[in-house]
Amino acid sequence: QGSQLRFLSYNFGKFYVTDLGRNKIYIVDEKTHEVRVLGGTGQGPDFFNQPAGVAADAFGNLLVADSKNHRMCAFSSDLNYLGDVQFAQVPIKRPSGVMFDEIRKELYVLCLHGPCSVIKYSPVKK
Repeated sequence: QGSQLRFLSYNFGKFYVTDLGRNKIYIVDEKTHEVRVLGGTGQGPDFFNQPAGVAADAFGNLLVADSKNHRMCAFSSDLNYLGDVQFAQVPIKRPSGVMFDEIRKELYVLCLHGPCSVIKYSPVKK
């Protein structure tokens, strides 16, 4: 299937571009112009079905909104799959946008379906 570049984000010197047609994420280093590729078509680790938003933390770890698989996937800075992120408050339905607020340590997820359009997840305080 052809390329369908849809979402762009930037954090800590890297551009993150999602390709809904090829179900991949391209990570472009601003200084070296090196391009790393993550994903492919399917379900399970390292595969996506319309990846949408991408959020990166200061260490380069990624959280990917895997829209049609109804999940959020976590990857380490070296692009190793860490697992699907489970949320207790509200289930994820067709996530499309994701943003991590480094200062407040809060995650915002934009969902196309479900009871809420924008969901804020905060760390659990013990």
